Amino acid sequence: MSYYSKGAAVGFLLDAELRRHSAGRRSLDDLLRRAYQRYAGARGYTAAEFRQLAAEVAGAPLDEFFARTVDSPGSLDYEPALQTLGLRLSAPAQGNRDGEQGDGGDDETPGWLGARTATEHGRLVVTEVPRDTPAHEAGVNVGDELLATDDYRLPAAGLDQQLGYYRPGDRVSLLIARRGVLRRIPVTLGRAPETSWTLTVDSGADRRRAAARSRWLEDES
Repeated sequence: MSYYSKGAAVGFLLDAELRRHSAGRRSLDDLLRRAYQRYAGARGYTAAEFRQLAAEVAGAPLDEFFARTVDSPGSLDYEPALQTLGLRLSAPAQGNRDGEQGDGGDDETPGWLGARTATEHGRLVVTEVPRDTPAHEAGVNVGDELLATDDYRLPAAGLDQQLGYYRPGDRVSLLIARRGVLRRIPVTLGRAPETSWTLTVDSGADRRRAAARSRWLEDES
């Protein structure tokens, strides 16, 4: 996740945390106004001073929140913020899970390797192997040249056309060149993860959370 995007996401989570601790009376706007009033000028404020000010605005310690969202790597947990505001985030419904064997039906979803590639001097080269992808599980490395799948040569333009002949769950033999040595790597293709999510109102939220959501929307308008 880009730190630009993560900064905005943490801002949203901090706003919800301040609203939760203050029963909706204070928000991120109050924190930023107070920071400006107290620290405007050439000196500014330190990270420790900002965190202390956030706890002051919330009326509660926020050490655990900052440790979880800022000090630690990994994915952010949106659930506490969504619960505070009476919202729900869900992925679109999809068929088979990643890596699940296809049933041979009408599913036309192409197989997914997960490695990112680039064409360099007519060679299809791996530039990134994200974790939790079929490529990572199979042992594909950055710098590998991808040559063929099941003895069918890969076009230098990319993987998409060739992978369109496979389905999630298919097992293929990937021919690569690594440091001048040809290798065959067995890979079980997966299903590309969904990139869009749906944010909806939680119909089961109680009055307190519904009121918090209304205040939040009014502040954002």
